[in-house]
Amino acid sequence: MKLNIDKFDAQGYLHLEDVIPEQPLRVARRDCINLKKEYINKLGEPRDSGTGVVWRGLEMASMLNENLLTCYVHPFMEQIATSFFKTPHLCLFNDQAVVKLPGEDFAFPEHYDNQYSPDLEGVKNGEFRTINFMWVLTNCEADSGPIEVLNNNTNEWDTIIAKAGDMIVIDGNTLHRSGHNKTNKIRAMYACVYSTKRIGKTYKNEDHPLPNFKYFYNRPWRFCKGCADNYKNYKLNKEENSHWLQYLSDNERKFLSDVIGKKKTE
Repeated sequence: MKLNIDKFDAQGYLHLEDVIPEQPLRVARRDCINLKKEYINKLGEPRDSGTGVVWRGLEMASMLNENLLTCYVHPFMEQIATSFFKTPHLCLFNDQAVVKLPGEDFAFPEHYDNQYSPDLEGVKNGEFRTINFMWVLTNCEADSGPIEVLNNNTNEWDTIIAKAGDMIVIDGNTLHRSGHNKTNKIRAMYACVYSTKRIGKTYKNEDHPLPNFKYFYNRPWRFCKGCADNYKNYKLNKEENSHWLQYLSDNERKFLSDVIGKKKTE
């Protein structure tokens, strides 16, 4: 089973192989790379969302490209995220185009996402939790700056040489890093981060101040009424496609069933 939640809970991360449907994968790859090429010459310029300034990792990417929003809120992601969070009551938080051009001076030092959290108190008391669902858009190589994750089970660093269509799921409290892209090919990923609490314009983290901070997403994730056909991911088997349903209430399951039933009769 690809959705090995127990393994994720134990390791702090999970590498899902060949799980992203082709259509959203193509959209995310094309538009994340195009965004990077467009904004690489605008580094340091102000922007109206995210950190408030353009840098090499383009957060709130769907505010720069509407096509990416369809990827960020895609029904197959709702299924997967619900399974890992073990609740459907999630919030949109941040999506990021993480594209490393050949030879670019762009790497991530060892860190865990929640150390940059806008709500450190919420992290400590368990109110605020994040999980990063990293879409792998291009094949990774040992020299392209692959993701490295500290395995909570072994306390050793695991290097993930992933392929396009894979997904690397990383808990917000799990240490990870990635090096420079030393190849002559583009290394592209799309980070879809969701949370258990609305954040918006709040930033309460004195250890990591962002003087130009604007906002992250500030709304709950709702069922997509027009997306019923996409609640079945052909990359997953029947058991995996239905795994998330155990976390829905009776009313939520009925609502989903009604939406899908109506879609089939149209």
